[in-house]
Amino acid sequence: MDSPPLSPTPMAIMGQACHYQSCFKSDTVLLSRCGGCRRVAYCSTECQKLDWSLHKPLCKTIAKIETRHSITGVTTLLMLIPRHPTTDVKLLHDLTEDQIAGYKAVCEFLLNRPLTKGEYTLIGADRRCLVCTRTDQLMRIEAAANGTTSQGLIPCPGCNFTFCCSSAHWEAASALHHAPCEDSRAGPRSQCELNVELHAQL
Repeated sequence: MDSPPLSPTPMAIMGQACHYQSCFKSDTVLLSRCGGCRRVAYCSTECQKLDWSLHKPLCKTIAKIETRHSITGVTTLLMLIPRHPTTDVKLLHDLTEDQIAGYKAVCEFLLNRPLTKGEYTLIGADRRCLVCTRTDQLMRIEAAANGTTSQGLIPCPGCNFTFCCSSAHWEAASALHHAPCEDSRAGPRSQCELNVELHAQL
């Protein structure tokens, strides 16, 4: 017997499905990213309006972080980015956990309250470079500080679920992303192949 489909929520969190909780359309529609936080996406203005009361507090907070990026917490997040790409999985995991904790602290400071479970999930699942942990927002903040523009994260053309901040970082990430997973339950499949399977279930 086939297992039931997984919840579409992970795709909505990554901006690959409509974020409105009663919709979750993905492949059949053209999605538009929220202009405030640039993280979630919607299939229509109607869905965006219906979701706005829930999304508004965190959306405005994320946008504020980008315009007030000199605050101490954001400076610390930038300092957590390694100087060179790395394939040390434990280091990348630890850096990601530290960045999420730091970002959570900044959001809660600006909101003057704890994050809800949904808000925490959204910031925790932010797309980031596989080998340096940069997010789209951190790339934009870095670019603004340098007087340049950011092209944003580049998705893997195979699975569209893994990202790198540059073609040079893709060269470093390729072996890691396409090598067989260390998890024996995955067999000889790579993370890219597992991501494709996951996408098919969402």
